[in-house]
Amino acid sequence: MEYEGPLSLKLMREVIQVKSVKSRLLEPGFAYLRITQFQSKTAQNLQQELQILEQKNQNPLKGLVLDLRNNSGGVLSVAVDIADSFLENGIIFETKGRSNSSYKSFTATPGDLLKKAPLVVSRSR
Repeated sequence: MEYEGPLSLKLMREVIQVKSVKSRLLEPGFAYLRITQFQSKTAQNLQQELQILEQKNQNPLKGLVLDLRNNSGGVLSVAVDIADSFLENGIIFETKGRSNSSYKSFTATPGDLLKKAPLVVSRSR
């Protein structure tokens, strides 16, 4: 079929949601979780994926590989929330400026989602 002239198309712009958290069981008790970027709902998605993995495993996880390779970054507060998901206490992140008024500190809260199971983090240089 040949066209005799230009085509007129009406396009609508859509918001494309990229799934930032993907996971799978590697073997019984051990899981792999990849975070491609820190979006507004990534921390919630992480918690959901961990629950799904534990349901598939039918027991708490014995260990997790957290893959952050080629993570393009994103929302700082979400990255802090992700770290807090795996920590019981301590400083996660802090900034210090020339004046004391620009100091910010983010501290972990109790509640390690892995319940002290080993965590291996893979990241890019």
